[in-house]
Amino acid sequence: MQLHITELIIYKHMKTIIQSLTLSILLIIGITAKSQNYNISNYNGQTVSTCSGNFYDSGGPNGSYNQGENYSITFCPSTAGAYINLDFTQWNVGAGDNLRVYDGSTNAANLLATFNNTLSPVGMIVTASVLNPAGCLTLEWSSASTSAGWAAAVSCGLPCQNFEVVLQSSTPAFHLDTGFYYIDICPGDTVSITAEGIYNLNDSVYHQSDLTTDFIWDMGNGTFDTAIT
Repeated sequence: MQLHITELIIYKHMKTIIQSLTLSILLIIGITAKSQNYNISNYNGQTVSTCSGNFYDSGGPNGSYNQGENYSITFCPSTAGAYINLDFTQWNVGAGDNLRVYDGSTNAANLLATFNNTLSPVGMIVTASVLNPAGCLTLEWSSASTSAGWAAAVSCGLPCQNFEVVLQSSTPAFHLDTGFYYIDICPGDTVSITAEGIYNLNDSVYHQSDLTTDFIWDMGNGTFDTAIT
């Protein structure tokens, strides 16, 4: 009987040690895990499938790029049906340096933007368009000088079909003057306004209509309404 109790105590003690070691290993892995860094020079001409990471110039997070560089990289989503997003947080390039962004897996795709020393992507999220079924972005970089470069967070998102909202009708009738709508009313008058959506990308990925759209009216006095009229 004593032998069995001793064996049980030893077993419990060993199990506790194993659990502690396992927890320690998991903690170490969690602490040391870092996001993947993608320096454009290290992945020149390559296609990277991912939904996370950091995108840098050839100097990485702490260095500068060099004069006379010509690099390209393509980011594609590692999740099916997703679209690549690039959120630029730093941008410092010299005159004659250009980063071209194409809406697809090659530079034959539509050119979305050319960023340089006069046009910065900081404050905007560069994303593949809903008309790009692969969800990839191709970037081409050329430099004529040297500077600190850029930093951008890579992520994936779902497609978004942009739309517009316009006034369809009103009682009394509205007037349009230099891009602004106005209605002539007197205190105590009742006004009825109807809006409608214009969905130029409808059914590209999903269906859109006024029935699937939330309309929010701001009355300008702290009150809101969500009816279409």
